[in-house]
Amino acid sequence: MLRIHDITHIIFQGNNSHSYFDVEITGKTDHWYLNIPVCNRNYCAEIGIKTGQGGFLPLARSNPIYVPRDCPSDSPAQSRSRIVLR
Repeated sequence: MLRIHDITHIIFQGNNSHSYFDVEITGKTDHWYLNIPVCNRNYCAEIGIKTGQGGFLPLARSNPIYVPRDCPSDSPAQSRSRIVLR
């Protein structure tokens, strides 16, 4: 099981995320594509086991990542990129 935590603006202690969602892991897949529900947030993932009582036992935790906004910047300075071909 993968558990994805929203950890924006907090020091994550393992049980204090703003929200989380679970992704079932099946087969021998070594990568996943996830639909992240909210942009402009910080997330981390845990891989673990669901317990018989409905709990979650984390085995490993990822580094935090930032999911950027899903629209162009309002700043004119950031609206263009220069590409230099070499």
